[in-house]
Amino acid sequence: MSIATIPELTKILYPNVTGIKKIQKKGRLYFWALTNDKAVSVMATIFSRENLKQILKNDPRIIEKPLKPYLCVNWSATERIKYVIEHYQFIDETFGENASDVISSDGVTILEIESLSQETYRIQLYRGSSREGAIGIRLINEKGQRVYALSCNISGAENKTMHIGMLQGPSDQLDNRNALIKELTKSLFGLRTKSLLVEMALMLARILGISKINAISNKGHVYKSISRKRNRISFDYDALWKEFEAEKLDQYFFGLSVFTPRKDPLTLKKTKRKMYIKRYEWLDNAEMEMTKNIRPLLTT
Repeated sequence: MSIATIPELTKILYPNVTGIKKIQKKGRLYFWALTNDKAVSVMATIFSRENLKQILKNDPRIIEKPLKPYLCVNWSATERIKYVIEHYQFIDETFGENASDVISSDGVTILEIESLSQETYRIQLYRGSSREGAIGIRLINEKGQRVYALSCNISGAENKTMHIGMLQGPSDQLDNRNALIKELTKSLFGLRTKSLLVEMALMLARILGISKINAISNKGHVYKSISRKRNRISFDYDALWKEFEAEKLDQYFFGLSVFTPRKDPLTLKKTKRKMYIKRYEWLDNAEMEMTKNIRPLLTT
């Protein structure tokens, strides 16, 4: 990137920052441009696209994604640039003028769920986490509090791949978390909320024509590369992916089928048969509803 373009990029990234903070941020951009010229240059180029400009304005930290550990502990700087750039190309080509709504902190609702107590929960697409993906799926309550969230990256030229980098449980602000999760599970015919988020990700993949799903392992999680965050990973990713009959690809990723393996209800005990039939029926209806809600967001 030309040093001459740094002031212009600074105006885009930090339009309301003044004084010493602006000098500090501009200095940091100069440093990045000198030490990570390729990464900063390609990020500036991709976000010069009309449909992506607002995303960068809303979240200037996006420019840093390929400069720091991202999604997988083993990804090199070159791989990070590739995956991040391909992701935002996909977002632009898929959502067009709706891209900034989808990749935002507010997000867009693609499905509503009603619990047995008639509480309404929403499944949303949003910008996801900063280190573990670049688009997210979250389940929130009526107060907008996170019940569960998943982040991923979508890349590839012809055959698209979704890399799932994070699954996160209830927000600390959420009251009666255990009771809420228990009720939601019962409302969804025994489908646990963490499995629900995976099902939503697979539905999204099918709707968007993504053919391959790679899910991060316990050893592959990006926090393994950040000393102060290594002990924050309490979730057992490996065990969850095995429940979905995933294939272990290497020590960093599991490969999931885009279509969730389903039990044959006739092979189940009578006490569980009815529950599974209703669960699968609910999932099929949810996918039809999600498809209907996502379609207006797409470019074609």
